[in-house]
Amino acid sequence: MDVELSVIKQAYHKWKELNDIISNETSSRKVNLPEAISENIACNSLGFTRNMGSEPGDAHDKHGNLIEVKATANFTEDLTSFSPTTNFDKLIFVRLNQDEDKAYIYDLGLNGKTLGKLPVNNHETVADQQRDGRRPRLSLIDYIDKEGLEPTKTLDLTSDLNLQVDKADERKSVVQQFKATTKNSGEYINVELSVIKQAYHKWKELNDIISNEMSSRKVNLPEAISENIACNSLGFTRNMGSEPGDAHDKHGNLIEVKSNRKFHGRFNFI
Repeated sequence: MDVELSVIKQAYHKWKELNDIISNETSSRKVNLPEAISENIACNSLGFTRNMGSEPGDAHDKHGNLIEVKATANFTEDLTSFSPTTNFDKLIFVRLNQDEDKAYIYDLGLNGKTLGKLPVNNHETVADQQRDGRRPRLSLIDYIDKEGLEPTKTLDLTSDLNLQVDKADERKSVVQQFKATTKNSGEYINVELSVIKQAYHKWKELNDIISNEMSSRKVNLPEAISENIACNSLGFTRNMGSEPGDAHDKHGNLIEVKSNRKFHGRFNFI
């Protein structure tokens, strides 16, 4: 399936806006870059065709080579994981610079076998850990720096200028109006319902694009939304940092919050 660059940009900026709310207004962990965005960035830039359904691999090129796509939303560092079995002909790495709204796409010159020779520590290679049924983790940015690799392509993800100005003004207004209140030096945080609603609807907008225009798997409901829904509804206080559990009630009972984005799961939030 080929996805237009305009759709990729739209999804990318919805993801950024969602993470702005989650990070700045709920002091929570950001949502990882969805595969629907990173894989379509690689395919659009390098002329690959994205594999859908039960097809193996993330994509294939015009010669039928199987493509594996990895990505990081942190331009300066990464820790990329691989499955215990790797079978691909080309490894593509998408490296986002969110400050510039640019994606740097690298053909790392690796296949499943040559990847296996890379070290993950002083004693083991990728293949060593895979033989033990483990998921090896290593920095592909370190590999890029060591090999002196340059990007194969650079994709500009900047949206329309007028849209950017409007969104910047909107975000400034929202932050001023709905800034989350914190207690106990950042250990706990209570978030206004208006902020929860804003994050929820931004998550829905992102999933609408991913599902309807990219035919891809939706992003799971972020814990920042589900846990704050529970806390706001039931009067709990959400735990932050190294505290155990998701929240606690006024009696000090430890609260665990689980959720499902489907109505027949746990809840439907309107």
